[in-house]
Amino acid sequence: LLTNKEELLKQLSTEGVNTIPGRLAQEALYILDSPPINQLKSFNDGLFTPQDESSIIASLAVGVKGNDQVLDVAAAPGGKTTHMASLMKNQGKIVAWDIHPHRVKLIEQNSQRLKATIVVTQVRDAQIPDEDMFNKFDKVMIDAPCSGLGVIRRKPDIKWFKKREDILSLKIKQARILEVCSKYVKPGGFLVYSTCSIDPEENQKIVDDFLEKNKHFIYDDLRPYMPEKLHESFKRPYGQITLYPHIHGTDGFFIARLKKTKS
Repeated sequence: LLTNKEELLKQLSTEGVNTIPGRLAQEALYILDSPPINQLKSFNDGLFTPQDESSIIASLAVGVKGNDQVLDVAAAPGGKTTHMASLMKNQGKIVAWDIHPHRVKLIEQNSQRLKATIVVTQVRDAQIPDEDMFNKFDKVMIDAPCSGLGVIRRKPDIKWFKKREDILSLKIKQARILEVCSKYVKPGGFLVYSTCSIDPEENQKIVDDFLEKNKHFIYDDLRPYMPEKLHESFKRPYGQITLYPHIHGTDGFFIARLKKTKS
């Protein structure tokens, strides 16, 4: 919102930050060497925010535009929220939810730092429906609670502590959140379901089961919203993609884009 890539690169260079371009997303940079990020003037001035490239791609998948009404579910710490605000050029509205008050504060802090003024935060349990909000949003982004199996390269302890029963309980929660939050999408609107997992049980299975029960939702082609380098990774249906660390160089991540055809 506050700069462009060229100006940011100049600023980072003066601060002793060494970067290379992202692998996939045009707006991504990889930091090779830097002083502590929270000590950088560019960071504190809201010129950039750190997140994995897979999260950037998930935000792109929503396909937001100015004046959209957007709901971001389980939004903390706000990386995707603020990226969407930037893509919308601070026009429209993003309602950002999280169930934990301390994590909602993280969304607020990031929004303030990045000057994302269209973000409105709420402490909400996404599993509890709110009929007053049914059919109100052009776009709904669900970054569902998951096993985190896609981020093992950064959090190897997941291999030791995550149990099969944990994933089974998460699947129930994921299916419930998708079912409830789909009701907030306007007819003709879009929903993106994502996780930082590579387990099909948390990803394709959740979405396919949902589509089987909700015939007024269909897969929507993701390719127009994706970096061109990803196009060869798509298989039918083109409404979903899984990113893998060993193939794409990102966290393991699943993204599905759905369209609501009627109320």
